[in-house]
Amino acid sequence: MAGNAASARSYLDAALQWDPDYPAALINRAVAHFELAEPGLSADDLTRALELVGPDADLLLNRGIAHAARADTAAALADFDAALELPDADRPELLRRRALCLVSS
Repeated sequence: MAGNAASARSYLDAALQWDPDYPAALINRAVAHFELAEPGLSADDLTRALELVGPDADLLLNRGIAHAARADTAAALADFDAALELPDADRPELLRRRALCLVSS
């Protein structure tokens, strides 16, 4: 799996060289970073994607997961809380992730 993620990341890096503001490439590269156990880089790409597309419950959920993976509970909780305010939020999953952060803190 990591080999595929590394290969995918190299193609996404190339796509982002052509267009650094391509949200889909940033989001997919964030997934590849996470699969490669690099949650900080994943969070960075998701932050940039959020800057480009605006508030998005799914992106906030995933960035919160990345923050939690690097033990940044405060940032994870802030993302989960922000996502819960949005109309299209996956409330059960966000509440579950929020609870897991609280248990681990």
